[in-house]
Amino acid sequence: MTQSSAATMQQLLALTITLYLTVILIGIPQVQGASQNVNNDGNITWADLPEGEAYSARSEYDEGAFPLPTTWDLIDGFLKLISPAPPPYELINDAIGGQLDISTLTGKITEFQGNLMGFAICFVIGALFVVIFPIVCLCFCCCRCCNNCGGKMYQEQSDSDRCKRVCFAVSLVIITAVLAGGIGTAYSVNSFMSTTVDTLPEDIIANIDDILAYVNNTLGEITFLVDDQLGWTLDELGGDLEDIGTLVGEPVRDQLNTNVGPALDAVYALSDAIDNTYDAMNQVDTTQNLLDPQWVAFRSDLQAVHDDIVADCGTCGCCGGTYPDESGLTVLANYRDLSNGGRYPQIAVDAALPDLLNIKNQDLSAAADVGKQSFEDIPETLKNTTNDAITDILNTLDQLKEEIPKLLNETESQLSGLDGMVEPYKADINKYGGYIQDYDMYRVYAVYALYAVFCLIVLLNVLGMMCGWCGFDRDATPTLRGGVSNCGGLTLMSAVGISMIFATFYMLFTSLTFIIGGPIDRLVCDPVVSRQLFTETVDQEDAIVPGYYLGDTLFQNSSIPLTVTGILEGCEENKGVYEVFKLEYFFNVSELLDFNQRLGIEEGGSLTDLFIPDINDQFTNISGDFSSIKILTDDTRDILNDFKNSPVDTIDWTVTKAELEKDLTNEALDPNDLSVYAAQLRSFAETLGSPDQATFEGHADTIDGLQTTYVAPLLASAAQMVTEIETLETYTSSIDTSVDNTLTAADNAQNYIDNNVDGLVTSEVVKYADRILGYPEQFVEYALEQVTTEVGRCEPIANLWNSATRILCRNLLESFNAIWLTLGWCTFFLMPSIIFGVKLAKHYRIMDYEDSYDEYLTPQEMEMAHLSQQSPMYPASNKVAPGHV
Repeated sequence: MTQSSAATMQQLLALTITLYLTVILIGIPQVQGASQNVNNDGNITWADLPEGEAYSARSEYDEGAFPLPTTWDLIDGFLKLISPAPPPYELINDAIGGQLDISTLTGKITEFQGNLMGFAICFVIGALFVVIFPIVCLCFCCCRCCNNCGGKMYQEQSDSDRCKRVCFAVSLVIITAVLAGGIGTAYSVNSFMSTTVDTLPEDIIANIDDILAYVNNTLGEITFLVDDQLGWTLDELGGDLEDIGTLVGEPVRDQLNTNVGPALDAVYALSDAIDNTYDAMNQVDTTQNLLDPQWVAFRSDLQAVHDDIVADCGTCGCCGGTYPDESGLTVLANYRDLSNGGRYPQIAVDAALPDLLNIKNQDLSAAADVGKQSFEDIPETLKNTTNDAITDILNTLDQLKEEIPKLLNETESQLSGLDGMVEPYKADINKYGGYIQDYDMYRVYAVYALYAVFCLIVLLNVLGMMCGWCGFDRDATPTLRGGVSNCGGLTLMSAVGISMIFATFYMLFTSLTFIIGGPIDRLVCDPVVSRQLFTETVDQEDAIVPGYYLGDTLFQNSSIPLTVTGILEGCEENKGVYEVFKLEYFFNVSELLDFNQRLGIEEGGSLTDLFIPDINDQFTNISGDFSSIKILTDDTRDILNDFKNSPVDTIDWTVTKAELEKDLTNEALDPNDLSVYAAQLRSFAETLGSPDQATFEGHADTIDGLQTTYVAPLLASAAQMVTEIETLETYTSSIDTSVDNTLTAADNAQNYIDNNVDGLVTSEVVKYADRILGYPEQFVEYALEQVTTEVGRCEPIANLWNSATRILCRNLLESFNAIWLTLGWCTFFLMPSIIFGVKLAKHYRIMDYEDSYDEYLTPQEMEMAHLSQQSPMYPASNKVAPGHV
């Protein structure tokens, strides 16, 4: 390989490497994705690379229909037969390495025997044929003109003539068929080559378009990685940075809630207890206020009825009778308050209610809401107090975002002009391809003309044999054969003459085309197509330079196992260019993405150190100020203490409840149902005369009225009041304990917050940093996989190579080689065609002389007849042989 070609390859490879280096260099700090990406709590599911443009070049070689595959195999087999030795790879290696000179070449000339001796022998044979065959034909023609070598129009007859004629005819038929097969093969090859020429510009342009599409697809994949994927991830990363309250504050709050929640719930429960206690005591007092005047009125009215009955009994003299005892018409239960000598603790209730109302009006629930809100605001507090640190990180990201378009635009600018660069070449290909297609018709005509002679010979042979066979009469003597038979013989002799005229020219043309195409096919195309040329030369370790030649040429590192065969096989498998071209030796992606090494971080450095050099300090600053979080404010605590110290829980309701549960009156018949006494009083009234009867019936009606107006409502209100007092007692019985427990729980929760919030925040910040910094790590892993295995799948390169070898070595060179194969084939079979044509023509043509035989002639007479037949004195028209009567 010349220095200029090596430099060109290096430039092309460097351009390719630039594409991938851009991806990796940009991919070091961040990550990216497309709309198909999924961010599942910091774990990214990446989208696939874009499909890109489809490739149009044919990837498979079409050998054509029969007999073309057989022809190619025949050419390859023949060339391998005459040149069995492989090419001189050592000399090629010396030539590539610049160590070949004339002395070395001449010193190893004997090593070429296995390569060139067969070609030389075949060429010499062809040259001898060109020299000898005309001489032989000339001698043959001259001798026949002198009636020698079968030129005399005389055919010796024998019993085996029929057998000879059949054998000659069959042989000539076979030879003619072989000639026709060679002609048909030649025309098939000619058509195949025409198709190749017709599609040549299209195939070349298709391969060029595929390479352009390959570059554009690769650039599209890089753009996808750098622009789409990276932009998406930067948005995710920035969004997470701005959402620190949710990602850090909420987990901290949730963990604190295990202690803070119960404390806040206890405060809200006490707030409800205060409200319920006040409502219950107020209800008891309200019921008492309704009960007291009713009780006073009832006692007054009951006493008045009692006095009236006593007075009327004294007037009517009923004391001597049996009437109901009025002494039970007095109030037993005392529902009045203590201030009036009763059993209800009105003074204590009046003292407790204002305190409870004051405590209730202070709204413990609202005060607790303040503490709860400060707890609920932990995410917002964290976001507000860490705004500066987050802003620093976002500024770093903004700087990186500004660099991405620069790097990408630089890469795009290097490749954007490729389409324009190749357009003139594509135009030239179409232009000159049109010229080739236009002038290819002359090649087609030349081939037609070249093989037209063979067609003529085949046609003459066929016509000659058909005429000879159709016009032949086995009963006719050689001198009496018909005209059709004679025409067949003359036609065969015409084919013989034409064969003699053109055979030398064809052999000369065959030899020249053979000596040109054969060695190129065997010594160049065969090893190139089979790739043995590369495996034995540039691909072989230590064959040209110590190590690998391509690694030394392209990377200046001969230890890189880069081979042409490996490149082609990898591209045929459609692998990524990074893997195929061993670019890890040029720039190792894994080492390139080693953050510690690139950023100079010592072993044992923090994960946050892997983002940017000062990121650790930036995340350390994310701590937040949570001193404002108070589960119980001072006002809330005062309310609880006031509630605890209120007299509401000191009131003794035992006497009051006992009084409320007593019988309302002293009536023996039914202390709580005066209607029983009223009924007895009516019965007594019926024993009296008028007007006393009416008087006592009036007293009975009054007592029934008291039962309805006072007794029933008082008893119902007393029972209600007992229930209300019991409800109140359930609230007041646990006031001290509830308040103490709530204060304890609140203090414990506050201590837990004060002592643990910073640690929890730090722990969550570490998780948060891992999440944030997990984006570049995931991108690097993703980009590494894409770059090393997916980006730049190089099947078009293999297609380009296969297409070039197909067009040059298969379509063009083997079609060219088919010319000498079919020409040599037909020329070779012209010789047996000449021989059998001459032999067979003797059996079809009209002879001037013939033999006359009689089974009664003696041997001596037969000999004399033979001699006389040879004499000009006995012409062939004499139907009777000498001596025969």
